[in-house]
Amino acid sequence: MSEKTTSKINYGDILRRYAFVIAAAVLFVLIQMPVFKNWWKIWMEGESYYSHGPLVPLIALFMAWTNKPKLAKVKPSGSYWGLVLLLLSIPVYCVALLMELRFLYGVSFLVMTFGISLMMVGWKPTLILAIPILFLITMMPIMSWLLDKWTLHLQIISAGLSTKFLQWTATPDAYQSGSYIHSPAFPNGTLLVGVPCSGLKLLISLITFSWFFIYIIKGTTVRKTILFLFSLPLSIFINALRITMIGYAGIWSGSQKVMTAFHDWSGYLSLIICFFILFGVAKLMGMRDFKSWEVDPADAAEKNWNTIVGKTPTGYCALIVLLIILCLAPLLKPIYNFPKGKLPRESIPYEIGTWKSSESEIGEKTRAILGMGDLLSLFYRSDDYPINPVSVFLDASYDISAFHDPHYCLPGNGTPITEDKHIVIEVSKPRPMKIHATKLTLSADYLDYLVIYFYTMGDETYPTTDQMATRNRQNKKEDLVRLVTNPACVPQLRKDVLKRQFMWYRFSTGMVDETAEDTLIQFIKDYIEHSPYFGIPVNL
Repeated sequence: MSEKTTSKINYGDILRRYAFVIAAAVLFVLIQMPVFKNWWKIWMEGESYYSHGPLVPLIALFMAWTNKPKLAKVKPSGSYWGLVLLLLSIPVYCVALLMELRFLYGVSFLVMTFGISLMMVGWKPTLILAIPILFLITMMPIMSWLLDKWTLHLQIISAGLSTKFLQWTATPDAYQSGSYIHSPAFPNGTLLVGVPCSGLKLLISLITFSWFFIYIIKGTTVRKTILFLFSLPLSIFINALRITMIGYAGIWSGSQKVMTAFHDWSGYLSLIICFFILFGVAKLMGMRDFKSWEVDPADAAEKNWNTIVGKTPTGYCALIVLLIILCLAPLLKPIYNFPKGKLPRESIPYEIGTWKSSESEIGEKTRAILGMGDLLSLFYRSDDYPINPVSVFLDASYDISAFHDPHYCLPGNGTPITEDKHIVIEVSKPRPMKIHATKLTLSADYLDYLVIYFYTMGDETYPTTDQMATRNRQNKKEDLVRLVTNPACVPQLRKDVLKRQFMWYRFSTGMVDETAEDTLIQFIKDYIEHSPYFGIPVNL
């Protein structure tokens, strides 16, 4: 019987062998720090789709570690093709920082990563590590407007499936209206399938886990592909089941608080259920074993990595290029480094005929969420309409994150929308204009409410948050074309973007009688006609 011996890990030797690779990694992290800060902010947002983001680099490192047997058999050697990728990544990186474009953040990150890998270890190791590197895509936030469109579709699908489940099992008279499920069995008669319940967050998390799972499990490419594609219907089904269970919680308890409490923690339960189902499906498909990442001690090929990795002309070149990029980065101040919004307070009519205003307090939570906006809440009363005051909420910002869509926030606070209509309000002063606005009717416990809101940028008006955001994206596309075709335009571009402040006007009143809508529309006309700077850009 031979005696088994173990060797201690020599960390000093590891640092010596990989000193060039570690130096390149440190420079890369420093270069990408503005990108990481942007991503971190998104990862840490409440109800973020990317709350799993901080775990992704660790998972990617583990995925790379599982390739030790393959890597041990190839010899690291740099390739100048990596220099081509590094040089290509520089303009993409510069434009990404100047424009703060998430898509370009991701492109520059990946191109630079592959470039460094090629210059440090060459083609064969880079190809072996390609999937773990590409896995980093799962931590990169994509365009929010694209997520919003997917969210809406998934909301409708999830609400439809949940309605069917509830009809079959608990309340036959349940019916769907958009993203709402109505039933007299619910405490408030309505269950809103809001953005957090759309299932998109579950889908993104499940895709991330499925990618990792099929990478480390043994199986054919066909079986792995089937298992990965299974994630989409699975996430929709489990999310619909979760919404159904929230409905059950309300039906069985008769309490809205119980429904809310179950909603808050059931998301974690849904993810765990999905994981167990994926494991079960993998076993049924005959995939029971995982990859081995142990290197055979008898494999002499491991000596390929006993040299100082990256100590090559391409390795030195990579470090020089990275140092140049690091020195360049502080000069790239974002064009959209906006100041806080500025309300034209001298244009606000605090008295309109018999209407007199008083300022209302804005909650700390609202101020925190809409932090980049200059906010004002006014409450108007008139002796001519003593029982029907008007509330006016104003928000000015260059950054559209300072606005929130009433279609989400109002129902989320328990006030269902019963009517949603586009209207046009014509005014003659301070100049002839057509105001395109959205009219919402809200159903509250004791009184229905009417809300009319719109956005402006200069003399342009937008009836919905989505249309305002679309205009903002159009501005950025035009800026991108200007920047690419004429990089010297950056100073002028910085001035131009400060002429694009958006204003949000929201007027609301109680539906105390049938004249409420006419009264509110007339109030809006009077308000605008008494605002001498309405529709004029604010210049800082």
